Amino acid sequence: MEIEKFGYEPGQLPHGYVCGNCMTSGCKLWRESATSAPLLRCCDCAAKQSKKSIADLDETGRYPGKFGMTDQIGWFVPAVPSPDNLSFYTYTGVPDAAVAWWRSLPTRLV
Repeated sequence: MEIEKFGYEPGQLPHGYVCGNCMTSGCKLWRESATSAPLLRCCDCAAKQSKKSIADLDETGRYPGKFGMTDQIGWFVPAVPSPDNLSFYTYTGVPDAAVAWWRSLPTRLV
């Protein structure tokens, strides 16, 4: 099996980068934290599932939270795939280029 490499080019999306609830693709996705098989969710599905208000979510995927601006929606964190597209970076271990890629994706499709 050949591994599909992922390079964080603007607008590039890895295979399977789709909300597992509403099937939205082409925008930022969040993943469940602390699980080996995370569910991917768009911002609206993550907010609904975690019962969080994201009315002020901005184009970078952040909104005002209890302790300042955050990109976490309840127990969902940004879904930033590793270069081999077989796993996701830990929340605190995402390289700068991968953070920039995720933030550059549309927050929602219009």
